[in-house]
Amino acid sequence: MSAAWNGEGLPPVGAVCEFEVEVGDWRRCEVIARKDDYAVCWIHVNKILATGGHAIRPVRTPEQIAAEERNSGIDAILDAYTYTVGPCTHKLAYSQAMRLYDAGIRKVTS
Repeated sequence: MSAAWNGEGLPPVGAVCEFEVEVGDWRRCEVIARKDDYAVCWIHVNKILATGGHAIRPVRTPEQIAAEERNSGIDAILDAYTYTVGPCTHKLAYSQAMRLYDAGIRKVTS
């Protein structure tokens, strides 16, 4: 059973959380030790990393993941519908991008 952690300070030993291995690449880990201002995390089978708290967060809920995916999708739509003609930049309104995303419109990459 993992220890509870709300994201404040460093997680306790036994907490299951997410560790940012590289920028934007979060991996699930378990805190196996703490020393001073560092938490030592176990990732996968053979990777042990230490953090001072800047690259660790509680495991996100499915609702948080869905909200982040929605926001990323809306941002992609905004990027796709931004263009410049002469000195003017034309951009879709955020509320319009939200409605497009909610209607099932997605940016297609090839």
